[in-house]
Formats: sequence, structure tokens, C-alpha cells
Amino acid sequence: LKETGVKLSKITLLMTLGMVVGGLYAPVSRGPWVGAAILYIAFILYNKNAVKNLLKVKLLAACVFIALAGTQLGDKLFNLLPFVGNTEKHNVEYREKLFDVTMVIIERYPILGSYNFLNEPEMTKLYQGNVSNSELKVDIVNSYIGIALAQGLVGLILFLGIFGSVLLSLIKAIRRAKKLPANHRLLGTTLLAIILSIMVMITTVSSIVIIPVVNFAILGLAVAYINIINNKLKVGIAQQAIV
Repeated sequence: LKETGVKLSKITLLMTLGMVVGGLYAPVSRGPWVGAAILYIAFILYNKNAVKNLLKVKLLAACVFIALAGTQLGDKLFNLLPFVGNTEKHNVEYREKLFDVTMVIIERYPILGSYNFLNEPEMTKLYQGNVSNSELKVDIVNSYIGIALAQGLVGLILFLGIFGSVLLSLIKAIRRAKKLPANHRLLGTTLLAIILSIMVMITTVSSIVIIPVVNFAILGLAVAYINIINNKLKVGIAQQAIV
């Protein structure tokens, strides 16, 4: 914010931070926590004083960990952490089973996938719900796996190609934005960090309801940003040529 000249009161900053932290804690879901960590780290690494700022974050995290160690709240939070906590281990085990089962089906229909993959016999290992009420279902809690099952490797490559092409163009635009005011580069790095975090988070959730809409809306904003940077630089070059 100092680089861009934007001034915000401490109350505004604290309220914004509070809403973000509250939104992350409310669903008690590990996927968004990992995504938020990736977003923050990516944002720091792609801006000035990356090493210095990253060390500050590590120091702050260490202080918080020491302060909470041995407390009831600390134990609760530690058990909720992904990869190391013991709370809801069945979710981790289900995702491991999902990967093993779906790899068999993807190998069976590798090119274009299968529209009826849910009817494959291996899927019975993933049934969840109440048997008596006929509420059995399979939750494909991984967008990449879901695409590979339904559209095969062709669909998965095209899906990843959208993200990859936008990311490459975005990185080029951010580098070119160094010639423009600082807020242009800041916006680019923010979009870059958000897209990277999305790519991580959709490994823990299927592309349902509004999730694809949000994902492609962010990609659309990134494309708009790329065009804006290119146009501003073209105008600048044209003005220099006239002078």
C-alpha cells in the first residue's frame, strides 16, 4: 500500500483482516486454509523484499505457535491443521481412496473419459450416505479428477491449458508493468496469487454450484488486466514516438 500511495486507516485494515480470518475459520475447512496460505506466500514472493517479508511471516507464525502451545485452544487448532491434525481424518482417508479408485477408471477411459463413470463397479467403494434411505452418493472432492473422469485427459489438458495460458500471459504483463505506476504491478501480483490459490483449492472440492463461475470470473479479470497493461504500454510508446 505504501508503494501505491493508497492510505487506509488502521481500523479499516483490522476490520478487513478480521473478516478474512473469520471467513476462513467459519467453515472449519482445511482446503481454504491451504489456499489462503498459498495465496499469501505467492503474493509475498512475487513482490519487493520477498525474503524479508517471508521471514517476518515465519517469525510471526512461530510467535503465535509458541503462545498457543500447551493451551486448549492451541491443541484444538493444531488438530484442525491439514496434514498434521487428527480431526476428521476420515476426510483425508476418503480422498486417498478416491484417488486410488478413480485412477483405475481413468486408465480404462484415458482419452475422452466416460459419461457414466459413476456406474463403474469400482465406484461402490466410495459410496457415502444412508443405505436405508437410498441416499448413497459419491462425492468427487477433486475438480481435476472429476474432469478426467468425465472428459478424459483431453478435457483435463484443455482445462489446465486455460489456467496455464492465463498465468503465463499474466506473469509477462506483471513484468512489463514495472514501467507503470506501482499499483498496476500490485494488482497483477494479487490476481496471480488468487489464481494459484484457486488451482490448489479445487483439488479439495468438486466444480459444483458457483465454484466454476468464480474461477472463470477471476480468469476473466486476469485477461482484462493483461489487455489493460498491453494497451497502456502501447499508448505510452505511441506518445513517446510523437514527442
